[in-house]
Amino acid sequence: MKGYRFLFIGLMFVLIMAGCSKAPKIEKLNLRYHKGKLYYASSELQNPDPYQLGKYSAYNLFDRDKNTCWAEGKDDDGVGEFILFQIDESVDDFVILNGFAGTNPFFQKNNRVKEMELSIYVGANKPGEASEIFTIYNASEYPEKKKIVLKDVKEAQRTILSLDWEDVIKFKEKVKATIGPELKYEYFIKLVILSIYKGSQYNDTCLSDIIVKGGNEEVEKVYVNDTENTLLLDTFSEKGIILEQDETSVFQILETSKNKEWAIIIRMPAEADESRAETEYYLYNTVLRKKVDSSILPENVGPMNEFEETENNIYLKFTDKKTAKEDSIELMSIREKLEN
Repeated sequence: MKGYRFLFIGLMFVLIMAGCSKAPKIEKLNLRYHKGKLYYASSELQNPDPYQLGKYSAYNLFDRDKNTCWAEGKDDDGVGEFILFQIDESVDDFVILNGFAGTNPFFQKNNRVKEMELSIYVGANKPGEASEIFTIYNASEYPEKKKIVLKDVKEAQRTILSLDWEDVIKFKEKVKATIGPELKYEYFIKLVILSIYKGSQYNDTCLSDIIVKGGNEEVEKVYVNDTENTLLLDTFSEKGIILEQDETSVFQILETSKNKEWAIIIRMPAEADESRAETEYYLYNTVLRKKVDSSILPENVGPMNEFEETENNIYLKFTDKKTAKEDSIELMSIREKLEN
């Protein structure tokens, strides 16, 4: 698998000197933003163009597809390489799929991670501080670090952080006092490869998925109950979460996006009269557990048809109520409205 490599410039260290005070040391984190994910990898295999997502991009860690993976891009076994990604406050665990988990031959042929060092960063992006590729965060590393040991298996492995979030939040206040209190602060996990399980053929170390728990937990399944009057979803940590329930209605799932974050739902009356009942279309964001109100959507949105996904966004394709032609709307801005 070794081919052309592009080694990304990692963390740019900037020391903040504050006399004899114990102000947190500030580093600059270069983070990519793609489909709602903030992340960074120290290197990626076979990615000569930093403007493109390569076959073994770090974004593969968050696509919920075990047939894709992040592969580090160093010439050696990848010990010392790392991944950074954003998490919500109070997250207490996450799930890792080790190695190239999709197929048996490639799981064994490539290196798998044995041990990792975990650390937490707290940081903020100052308005206008960005490059053509990265969003730049000024951040400080929380002093407590942990070691994670992974099993050499393809199945999902749950990692408990056991963080003292009260202390982390106190640390955030120190960082805010150093960088500026008016900014919006985020938390990031950094995972550094410490040791590996050796592959039988290739010297590339791989991880397939990282599924973050807590906060707005990602969805594994969207479905209806047997009587079709309740819309349900499953996450890794909880099953049968009620998204919508109405005994006077029948729900049908027309389509979900690949990552299960968006769902097109058809609603019909449970007891229709002799005349044909009108079918209603609704858009849900399952991660936020919210139905998209019609006031957020353009006025011309009629029957919803399907999702179309690109590298940078997800689009809802619909029939224009006025022209009866197919049109589309990007959903990243819709999510931002739901979050506000």
